[in-house]
Amino acid sequence: MEKKGSYFKQYYEKRKKNPFAKASFSFLAAIFLILILFATAIKPTTATIKELQIKQEEFETLNQSLEKKAKNLKSVFEKYQEYDGQSVTKLAEQAIPNDSQFPEFEKQIRYLILKNNLTFTSIAFSKFPIINKDEFNGTIDVNLSAEGNYQNLKLFINDLQTLIRISNIDSIKFETSKVDILKLSLKFKIYYLN
Repeated sequence: MEKKGSYFKQYYEKRKKNPFAKASFSFLAAIFLILILFATAIKPTTATIKELQIKQEEFETLNQSLEKKAKNLKSVFEKYQEYDGQSVTKLAEQAIPNDSQFPEFEKQIRYLILKNNLTFTSIAFSKFPIINKDEFNGTIDVNLSAEGNYQNLKLFINDLQTLIRISNIDSIKFETSKVDILKLSLKFKIYYLN
């Protein structure tokens, strides 16, 4: 055994004195050290860089989306600022007027009937105040009958619901009148302040 140990010792001593062997050993040790460094530090760092690049792309997309929303909010805010207190008050008065404003409402109903190609059969209103406002409760009952095809009747009802004047539909009834023509019987209420 001692022979083996002395053999390695002699071999090592020979190589230690040889400059080429020294340089080769140093080169191999440096390569080994670089591989260890790459495995422990550089490879995880490149993986982290890739993850950060993906997150950066996601944040850029999110940022663009938020910038678009901010622009939309800014335009909405600018439009809102166009409506000063008087304009908002006017809109509120149109939604629930101080009096019945029957002529204006009737014009709106007639316009919607014409717009949707319907035939006006009848319209009836409950009593509403002209002079003495204390006798009434702030609602007008409306019974309306019209004829037309289903699509146009449906559009009329949608248009009625989108009027600025607040209304509450109590009942809707469809009856067949002629071929492809339906009769609409509609009962609803409109409101006003007393």
